[in-house]
Amino acid sequence: MINAVIFDMDGVLFDTELVFDQIWTMLAKKYGYVIQQQMLDNLRGTSGKRMANIIESYWKDADSFLIIDELFANAKAYLSQKVPLKPGVCELIDFLWQHKMPMAVASGSFKDLVLSNLKVSGLIHYFQVISSGDEVSSGKPEPDIFLLTAKRLCQKPQNVLQHFRARTSHYPK
Repeated sequence: MINAVIFDMDGVLFDTELVFDQIWTMLAKKYGYVIQQQMLDNLRGTSGKRMANIIESYWKDADSFLIIDELFANAKAYLSQKVPLKPGVCELIDFLWQHKMPMAVASGSFKDLVLSNLKVSGLIHYFQVISSGDEVSSGKPEPDIFLLTAKRLCQKPQNVLQHFRARTSHYPK
């Protein structure tokens, strides 16, 4: 039985992946690096040390944490004006809200960016729980963020539907 729904943020609620891709491209040009699609794909949904490791695997001499700080500063500035919603998000959230289904956000992004995006989009009041990548030791693709969020919803993981990165799955029992 499904008792709650957990949404990822980037690429599920918000069409922010294109925004991040543009910022990565700008940073690559600024620092004289080449950006590859595989690098962008590997960076999606990551933050912190995992993101730094990916950056360093492609850009050997990069100051990865400086680049990460600059990435998120640029993203926050851009997204403070407008957060592009994915098609159908409002209808889905409204349907779940009308059926009194508890909802949460579990994002690999930093908490202040998650909260800002939810406020700017006008969706923040729909979510009972908001968890971010800086609250867990192992980021995605590890399940830590989703397990933390299920716990905060007072739900067993097998009773929570998780919706992330353009696919829906159910926690295994």
